[in-house]
Amino acid sequence: MSACRGLPLGLLLLLPATLLAADAKPTTVGWKRTVIDPVFRSEGVAVGDVNKDGKIDIITGDYWYEAPSWTPHEIRKPGNFGNGAGGYSQSFACWADDVNGDGWVDAIVVGFPGEPVRWYENPKGSPNHWTPHEIWHSACNETPLYVDLFGTGKRVLLMGWQPKGKENEGQMAWFRAGADPKQLWEMHPVSEPSKPGNVIPGTFKYAHGLGAVDVNGDGRADVVIPQGWWEQPEKDTGTPWKWHPAPLGEPASDIYTMDLDGDGKLDVVSSSAHSFGIWSFLQKPVDAQGNPAFVRRDLFPRFVSQTHAMHFVDINGDGLKDLVTGKRWWAHGPRGDLEPNAPAALYWFEASKVDGMIRFTPRMIDIHSGVGTQFSVADVNGDGKLDVITSNKRGVYLHEQTILGSPTLSWKDASAAAGFRPLFNEVDLSGWDTYIGKPADATAPIGLNKDPQGIIKIVAVDGEPAIRIAGGTDGALATQPEFENYHLRLQFKWGQEKSGPRAKNLRDSGLLYHSSGEFGAIGGVWMKSFQFQVQESDVGDFFGLSAGSADVAGELTNGKPPLRYTPGAKVVTVPSKETGGRVVKRTNAEKPLGEWNTLELIAVGDQAIHVVNGEVVMVVNRIRNTVNGKDVPVTRGRIQLQAENAEMFFRRLEIKTIAGIPAEFSSKR
Repeated sequence: MSACRGLPLGLLLLLPATLLAADAKPTTVGWKRTVIDPVFRSEGVAVGDVNKDGKIDIITGDYWYEAPSWTPHEIRKPGNFGNGAGGYSQSFACWADDVNGDGWVDAIVVGFPGEPVRWYENPKGSPNHWTPHEIWHSACNETPLYVDLFGTGKRVLLMGWQPKGKENEGQMAWFRAGADPKQLWEMHPVSEPSKPGNVIPGTFKYAHGLGAVDVNGDGRADVVIPQGWWEQPEKDTGTPWKWHPAPLGEPASDIYTMDLDGDGKLDVVSSSAHSFGIWSFLQKPVDAQGNPAFVRRDLFPRFVSQTHAMHFVDINGDGLKDLVTGKRWWAHGPRGDLEPNAPAALYWFEASKVDGMIRFTPRMIDIHSGVGTQFSVADVNGDGKLDVITSNKRGVYLHEQTILGSPTLSWKDASAAAGFRPLFNEVDLSGWDTYIGKPADATAPIGLNKDPQGIIKIVAVDGEPAIRIAGGTDGALATQPEFENYHLRLQFKWGQEKSGPRAKNLRDSGLLYHSSGEFGAIGGVWMKSFQFQVQESDVGDFFGLSAGSADVAGELTNGKPPLRYTPGAKVVTVPSKETGGRVVKRTNAEKPLGEWNTLELIAVGDQAIHVVNGEVVMVVNRIRNTVNGKDVPVTRGRIQLQAENAEMFFRRLEIKTIAGIPAEFSSKR
């Protein structure tokens, strides 16, 4: 996992990643993605049979999409929200229900936190816009719910609300339609109203985290927020419910309960709305005041960020509920929050029971869509399997569950189970910058994020998306975030084309790490960095492409440079007059031209290990820069891939945070 600047390290999983990976079993669950609409329409989505033809349609606030061709029809005048870089839609959450009992599915839409929530009356087959009716003037908390709160089979609206003009006087409440659903709905308090200086948590318009689940095991759904929970009474009397304070995590998304440790008590599960983390709080015996204690156990502390919505459903029909969530892409635009441009991955976390304990195994659904602020899980195509429907700044998507031809553990599932997350979304270069140098016939470099020659682009190779780096001009492809304490893994293979200075020389590239400063500092193209050499027959060599230095155990070749990495040999500093600036790899582990090679970079603190096709070929220690005469450890930076006039392909780029050198590499040093 990436460790973006300023973030603390965390454990990868509740259980050791190696144990989880070993325990991960093949799955027969596959997914078919359909792009319903490539335009940003909404961050909430619902499903229902809008036109009574027996098929499930998709609703996104402004539009409904008619199955099975997914023809769009306007519900109201559509907004133009661009690509979402500078704003939001007017559909933050969306549900489908027959509100007025006329037999036609209507739409309930929360436009934006703090603004009115409305229901839109189905025009019964007419092409006209749907008639809006205000439910309540204020919808607060960024996870409003439309849920069967009382187990009657009828859903109610659960959310915070604020009096007009009084944002500090919010209240948690549930709402249902009265005799005339076109009038304002009936408000029923869950909490006391806030008072100046005493704001009830979870009721502000931008509050995060809400759940309607049983906490104390009495069979009734309580209302849960990250600061505690309101206990549903045996009979609702119209008065506020009993409040139980409990620290249940940071600002969250949807909150659920499940007995994870087999002790008969319901534990709390949620995820971070705007940071990293999927966590649980294991319930312990009650204290003297009758409040249960909760002990935090992280499930996936740094696996995926911006999980602003989550479902807890049985995806594979094995009787255990699984988690479904993913990244909300550009939650606050392309420069807001943590790693806003990382791949918009969507996952289901498969639950399994081992020795009475629940474990979750990450499974990839998609790498391009992610989640919004609310999404839906339902059987859309009527095949008896649950599908996942999302709508966000990348568009509107349907992910239909399929059955794989035979049980397999795909490379994506295996990587996810081992704690890796993708750096390349297989669609575009989101999360990366390009820098193209000076063409032979030019006087200046082409520069940042301009590539008229198509030197770096996405292509299909061997049935998979890959990044093609072509000849013509030197260039760089660099991650936008910095990383530290990580395990990077990728595959590359050489193409056939060579040009310019490479036409008669070895094919050459490089994996540059701990990169910092400006493009163009090295060779007029690259940032200052340290190099994991990628050149024919020299894959794994080390170079320092900066004013820095490092220590390597090595021996000179016949008493002269270059130095060769030799475990157990004398540790020397490179570069130096005696050693030169290059360190040759321990052994040549590169595969023949045209075959895929796997490169791994282990970077922990000021140490780096180069791994080629499973072989440790280089260990570099005390990576440092000299500043004002003093050595300063270099432990973090951006990652660059070099373009050096030779065609090559990169794929399966992935990364995870680690707290130390993995044992399998320590033993090979």
